[in-house]
Amino acid sequence: MKKTKPKNMKVTKWSPIITLLFILTTWAMPQGAWAANGLETVMIEGKTFYVLRNNDDWTQFSTIIQKAEGKEDMNAIMDGDFTISSMIGQNSDSPFSGIFDGNGHTLNVDIKEGDSNYAAPFSQVKNATFKVAMINALTK
Repeated sequence: MKKTKPKNMKVTKWSPIITLLFILTTWAMPQGAWAANGLETVMIEGKTFYVLRNNDDWTQFSTIIQKAEGKEDMNAIMDGDFTISSMIGQNSDSPFSGIFDGNGHTLNVDIKEGDSNYAAPFSQVKNATFKVAMINALTK
């Protein structure tokens, strides 16, 4: 029995290569999602991390920390260098609890808190882990 190719099907020598490239590209892409608050999240070793790229993301993450009230871990990972202008966990009712992974990036701190005697990225912490971050304090 002779094999015949359907009339409208055109197979080229590039088809298997293109298919393989598509599969590899899809597999290698990071698997991210968007949280209800608009911040991107990624799963790392079974834990959800909020992706922080700029001061706006930092501010949104700060709001998430306040709402959690230290009752659950909130993890974050930096995806770029940026400057922040506010602290996270500004009172003992809402400390930062979780993992903050700087991912090798620099967090520039430019906080002007008026009457406060200190300024730091994380004011109150509870059961927190900090990984691979460079922190620069900008003073005037």
